[in-house]
Amino acid sequence: MAIEKQIEDLDQHFTFFWHNARLSRYYTLENRMNDQQPPEEILSVPALTLGIMENLEEGVRLMNEYPWEMLQEARIEAARSGLEATVRGKPVSDISRELVQIAARGLEKRGLGEEKYLSPLWIRLDEKICPADRAADIFTREGPEGLVEQMRISG
Repeated sequence: MAIEKQIEDLDQHFTFFWHNARLSRYYTLENRMNDQQPPEEILSVPALTLGIMENLEEGVRLMNEYPWEMLQEARIEAARSGLEATVRGKPVSDISRELVQIAARGLEKRGLGEEKYLSPLWIRLDEKICPADRAADIFTREGPEGLVEQMRISG
C-alpha cells in the first residue's frame, strides 16, 4: 500500500507538537516543543529538561547572557538551518552545547546516572546533525514508506 500525502495530514501532525514549554495545571513542566524524538532517543529531551531544572541557576545565567530577541531569532534560525544556524554571529550549536553542559551538571548532582540520556544530544552537537536532517535523508533515499518504517515506535 502506497502512502500518499494529503493536506489533512498537517492537521493531524499539528496535534502532536506544541510550540512552547510551560508549567501544567498539575504543576509539572511540559516541554512539548521537542516531543518528536527518534524512538531510540526518546529520553534525551526529558533528561535535558530535568537537568536544567536541577541546575536552574546556571540555566538562568546562560539565558540572561543573551537578549530575549536574540534567543527568539536563534529559535527561528535553528528551525531553518538546524545546528548550522548562527544568530548575530554566534553559532546556535555553541549556545546549545552550553545548555547541555548545564543539564549534565544538574543531572550529575542527582547522582542517579541520568546524564547518560544526554548522549544523543552530545552526538548531535558533535556531528551538527538534527533528527530532522536524518529524517530528510531517509525520506530522500527511501520515500515516505522508508521514513515511517525507520522512525516508527514498535512494540
